[in-house]
Order: sequence, then structure tokens, then C-alpha cells
Amino acid sequence: MESNRTSSLFLYILIGCLIWSNIISGQSESILDSLNYYYQKAEKPKNDDDSLEAYTFYSHKKADNLRDGDTLNAISNLRMIVICQIDLALYIEAEASAVEALDLLDRMRNSEITNVAVSKEYRNGIYNDLGIIYRALNNYENALKTYNAALLLTNDTESKNSLYMNIANVYMDLGKYERAREKYELVYQNRLLSNNQRKIASALDNLGFAQGKLNEPTAVDNMLRALKIRIDENENSKIYTSYKHLSEYYLDRKELTLAKKYADLGYEATVGQNVTYKLDALSVLINLSTDSLAINYIKLNDSIQASNQREENKYAYQRYNVEKEQKRTLEAELKSEKERSNRLLAQYLGATLFIGGIFLFFFFRAKHKKEKIQEIYKVETRISRKIHDEVANDVYHIMSMIQSKTNMTNDIIDNLEVIYEKTRDISKESSAIEVDEDFDELLNDLLLSYKNEQVNIITKNISKINWKLLNSDKKTALYRALQELMTNMKKHSKASLVALTFLQKNSKLTVNYNDNGIGCNLSKNNGLNNAENRIHTINGTITFESEPNRGFKAQITV
Repeated sequence: MESNRTSSLFLYILIGCLIWSNIISGQSESILDSLNYYYQKAEKPKNDDDSLEAYTFYSHKKADNLRDGDTLNAISNLRMIVICQIDLALYIEAEASAVEALDLLDRMRNSEITNVAVSKEYRNGIYNDLGIIYRALNNYENALKTYNAALLLTNDTESKNSLYMNIANVYMDLGKYERAREKYELVYQNRLLSNNQRKIASALDNLGFAQGKLNEPTAVDNMLRALKIRIDENENSKIYTSYKHLSEYYLDRKELTLAKKYADLGYEATVGQNVTYKLDALSVLINLSTDSLAINYIKLNDSIQASNQREENKYAYQRYNVEKEQKRTLEAELKSEKERSNRLLAQYLGATLFIGGIFLFFFFRAKHKKEKIQEIYKVETRISRKIHDEVANDVYHIMSMIQSKTNMTNDIIDNLEVIYEKTRDISKESSAIEVDEDFDELLNDLLLSYKNEQVNIITKNISKINWKLLNSDKKTALYRALQELMTNMKKHSKASLVALTFLQKNSKLTVNYNDNGIGCNLSKNNGLNNAENRIHTINGTITFESEPNRGFKAQITV
């Protein structure tokens, strides 16, 4: 049966690449001769010595490749090593070499394989080699698995034909003759289109052999047609296979004369061929022998060899798959851990930047607000000083001059005195306030300053407040706001009683203002607007409530 030990395309690529690389160095002719020589030794060995010689050559080449870091050529030479080991029936060693080639292919960086098709061709060939090895080791499950894996990696029609043939061979070994016949029939029909007589003969011979197992009438005709093509093509290595299939066909039918005839012809066809063919031909002849001892010896020897193969088989391909899966899992875990670390780092940095941004926003906003408040206070203080130093003093000076004139009326003097008091009040309202010490006394003095014979001022809990919990800006704003409320009361409300209640809960202070004045339809004047603006600058709240004849209420929270 056909084994298709290597991919022809792969071998041509290998030879072409090596020839081209050495043409550049001026050694093309000798290298070409050397490569052709060892290629023939590996691909068409006449004996074990040829395979050993080729094996030694390619082993040295592989070692040189690995030393030079030339992974791709190391894989190519490993494939040639596998061919030699299969020829020598060193299946365990061949399996290890094939797995080594797969491992090298897996470890190669993408940049080292410039052509995806070349990468697939290498892997396809290695899987095909493993299929041949596992079939020889009677590991049919893995043989089918690797052949099917190879099928997925090629679109070449003839490569697929060879793989279908190999899969059919495994089905024949398993006694699944119908499935084998279907594959052989498919390959035969495909190859009829190619007009390659040798490949047609291979498919036809195997098809006939499978048909014989199924007792189909065309079986012998197909095998004989294939034999004729092989004889015409002088394909000596395949002529033996045809004779062997014909011998087995007649042996199945107990036609021992014809079985013996084709067995003898098969043995004669092995003259000058690989010793493996001769051993196989002798085994066929012994099975046809009437010598029971010889037959029992062959059966026992085959049984021992099969047992030894199963014992020695370490299933390197399965180890490769396990190690590959473990490596893939480890890489996935490392990648996942790295991604998780990067994600956590990004989240941490993002959170840090976000929190930092918020902090800076509020810091600069508070700083800006504080600077704005301080600037307002400075302006107010400057205005107050200017009113006091210039306007009030000038008015006072005029009043003094007028008083020295006897003919001036008292009304003018009274009016000027009113102006003087107003400017003094404005100065007082805008002057600088020392709020850091004894603020409760300062505030109490302010409120009680509005008390007179017509207006009674009542304060509650002002001395119980922990004023240290309020910063200077809040104290100043509160002082000015209350000053605005009291001034508004004095000017507009006509109240006779004003009550102010101070309440503190934790760091929050609430001031409730109530008077019994005439009230109003609530419309904020400049004074109330000023009070509201001052409280808002320190993020506090102030509300007003009033109706005609129902007094006036306000609540401040800071």
C-alpha cells in the first residue's frame, strides 16, 4: 500500500532553498551534487546503509542549523531525519524527531516564517510523517488524528489524495473495508484526471485490494491492471506490492496455488530492493508454507515485536500535545494576569487622576473664592477708609464752618449732620473686622448697637456657640449678612422687637432672625441681595420669609 512518506513539494522547496543559498557563496555545483546524493539515499535507499548514511548527514546539518540559529532549515533537516528513521523501522526515534520539529515550529517567532503557506507545508508534512509512524506502531487512533490534522493544512489536490490514501490504509488495518474502498475510489477518480500513470496504478491497486476484501467482482481486474502499469513503468518497488496484494487475495479464497505463485513473483521482485521488502516477502511465503513450526515462529516473533513496540512507545506526540496545552494555558494565565495588572494600574491611575482633579478643582475654586472674598473686603475697607477720611471729615469741616456763621439756619446743619451719620454708618459697615478673637462679643455688640428706645434686640445662645469651628471668611460673611439684616430692619421694617436664635449642630451653624415689623411683599433690595451674596460665597444658605403686617423672617445656615 502507498505510504507517501514525504511531501514532494516540501522536498523540492528544501532542495531549491539550499541550492539558492549556496549559489550566492559560489559553491552551487558541489552542494547540488551533495544534496542530490543524500536525498536519493534518504528517499530511495537500497539498503539500511543508505538510510544510515543519509541519517548521519542530516543529523549534522540539523546540529549546524541549531547552532547558527537557523530554525527553519533545522526543521527541514529533521523531516529528512524522520524519513531515514522510518526506513530503518526506528519508529520511536522517528516520533521523537517529528515532535522536536513541531516544537521548533511552535517556538518560531512570526517574523521567522515569512510565508504562511510555507509554515503550513512544514506542519502538514510533519503530521503526515506522524501518521505513518503511528500506523506502523499500530496506534491507529493517533494515525487518523494526525492525517486529518494534515488535511486541514493543505489545499493541494495531490497532497490531499496522498493523505486520503493513507487514511484508507488505516481503515484497511482496522478491517473497515467499506470506508477504505470509498477513499481509494475517490483518489482513483481524482488521479485519472492527472494522467500520472504511476499514481493511477497506486490508487487502482489499493482500490482492487479493498474490493477483494468486500468480494466485489472487479477486484482482480483492477489489481492486474495496476500491475501491468507498474511493469510498463518499470516501477520495481511497487511491483512487489501488487504481487503481495494478489497473493493475499487468493489466500483469502484458499486458492493456495495462485497465492503461492504471486508470493514467489513478489519475492523475485525484491531483488535489489530494500531489505525490508525482502523480509516482508519472506514472511508472506512462510505464511503459505505447510511447515507449522515456521508459521508459529513467525506469529510468535511478530507478537513479541508488537508487544515491545507498545512497551517502548512513549507517545511523544501526546506529551507534545499535553506540554503544548500546558504552555498555552500558562501563557494565557500570564497574559490574563498581565492584562489584569495593567487594568488595575490604569484604574488606579485613572482614580488617582480623577480624585486629584476633583481635589485641585475644589482647591483652586476655594482659593479663588477666598481671594475674591478677601479682595471684596479690601475694597470695602478702602471705601470705608476713604469715606471716613475724606467725605465724613469734609462734611464735619463744613458743619464747623456753618456753625460759626450766625445767619445759617439750623435745618442746613441738621441735614449735614444726617449726611455725616450716613457716611459714618457706611464706613462702619465696610470697615475691617477683627473676627479671630472674641467673635461672640463682637457679634453681640453689633446686634445690640441697633437697640434703642423704639427697638428691643433679643439674642439667644450666642455665647454657647463654638465659634472656633468657623473660619475667618465664614465669620466675616456672617457678620456682614447680619449687619445687612439689621440695617434693613432699621430702615424699613418699623419693628419694635427683633429676636435672633443661634443653633449649632456639629460644625453647622444656623441663625434664625425674626422681627415684628410691617413686613412686605418679598422683593430683595440691595441690602438683602448683599446678604445673600455674602452667604453664598462661603457655600452657605439664606432664606427670607415675609408678608405685609406679618413681620420679617430669615434663616442663615453656614
